[in-house]
Amino acid sequence: MTTSAGTTTPTRQPMSPLSKTALAAGILYLLTFVTSIPALGLYDDVVNDPDFVLGAGSESTALWAAFLELFAGLTIGTAVVLYRVIRRDRESAAMGFVARTHA
Repeated sequence: MTTSAGTTTPTRQPMSPLSKTALAAGILYLLTFVTSIPALGLYDDVVNDPDFVLGAGSESTALWAAFLELFAGLTIGTAVVLYRVIRRDRESAAMGFVARTHA
């Protein structure tokens, strides 16, 4: 004997605009750290290598560092996205955050 119980799948609530903004800010923050920290290490390798300029230094290290810095520069949107979130509480604090982050 089998009974067929009606199973209903819960419907997902759409994300609010503030939640979408906060998600975008979090992703941009992660990208900032994922790209800038390795780029700093790669730049350090190039700057401290005397053979890079005077000899046969590896160009690939400098190119990877520049590539990662390009992506880190694109994440400047972090401050812009967070402005929309922080503005809800205090607009002056939001403006201060944007100015301090990218000054």
